[in-house]
Amino acid sequence: MTYPQEPPAPNSDRHSTGPPSPNSTIVEDVPDSAARRRDDRTQYDPEEQFAILYLMNSPGVSHPTAVIYFRRLFPPGTVRRWKHRKGGQAALTELYDARTKGALECRHYRLRNTVGMGNVRGADRDNERVILERLRRDWGVGEELVHALEAMVDEA
Repeated sequence: MTYPQEPPAPNSDRHSTGPPSPNSTIVEDVPDSAARRRDDRTQYDPEEQFAILYLMNSPGVSHPTAVIYFRRLFPPGTVRRWKHRKGGQAALTELYDARTKGALECRHYRLRNTVGMGNVRGADRDNERVILERLRRDWGVGEELVHALEAMVDEA
């Protein structure tokens, strides 16, 4: 598996003025302004979720650096490597989506709570590694991705 060195620029056209897509939500939270559309959030596949937890919990890897590494692994607009293995997942697109730093941080904190890692402050790093190894097995994350993540963390 080859990963590009420079991540593509994130999609900056989030609020176009064209007709709403079937997957859009109208947001009317600003008085006296035109309603803005926000596309429904797509899901993260297990590889993306594992990479978020691995990178953002690695000592020495800042969140901005984790975003760069994430985009190297999952370049927006490229075909998703993960294939449905057990049933379908709602809103999982065929291509990787552009993910912002804020989106990845939000997903990181939600995942930490979901998988039992708890809060970042006072976290038990040894327990985090045990949880990551369990998730790797349970989610079917391949060795190739794990080796790529390890190399990136060593690079940081």
